[in-house]
Amino acid sequence: MKSNIKFNWSISVLTIMLNGILTFICLSEYYLVGILKNTKGYPFGGEGSTPWYYKTAEMYANVNLGFGFVFLVSFLTAIWATIKSNNKLVFFTCIWTILLILIMMVTGQER
Repeated sequence: MKSNIKFNWSISVLTIMLNGILTFICLSEYYLVGILKNTKGYPFGGEGSTPWYYKTAEMYANVNLGFGFVFLVSFLTAIWATIKSNNKLVFFTCIWTILLILIMMVTGQER
């Protein structure tokens, strides 16, 4: 029973940390490019081997905003489920997070 509690706690911490980090990364990219208009060093315009959303700075910022909000919802759900000791929801949120990361990777493939 004790190892089950450790496993559930580990899944909770992993899920919260992954979602927190990815929320921060995506929303900070939106803030830098979408709000501050800091586009130095970004290969916008479709030059080279870049993902489809690098066509414009606005498109890049909007994609990051979308991913940021989805990861934020997952982050808050994981925290709430951990506080409520809802292990099924924590596990579901962990699986959802892994799927989101895979979607993010596939979306970022160069075209």
